Amino acid sequence: MPKFLVERVWDQMDEAELAKMAVLSKRIIDDSFSDLTWERSQVAVDDDGVIRTFCVYVAPGKDRVREHSAVLGCHRIDNIYEIAGDIDPADLPS
Repeated sequence: MPKFLVERVWDQMDEAELAKMAVLSKRIIDDSFSDLTWERSQVAVDDDGVIRTFCVYVAPGKDRVREHSAVLGCHRIDNIYEIAGDIDPADLPS
């Protein structure tokens, strides 16, 4: 199944609210999107205080990721990229 990198921009919220959204996201996946796997997310805050997350999902397609996003709310998706591969510096020759 394809793997995707999802770039999200969140509504203004504090760290506790963002943590609640993460719990809700997982619950929605468990309850209604069993064909999605959320592997991990990185959270970044830009100089203007805008919260962005970069999330890795295994999903049947981009549309299914967007459907989950619509149910979750409180953010928009800026980009979804299909991941073509991974590079780990530890695996590279010195």
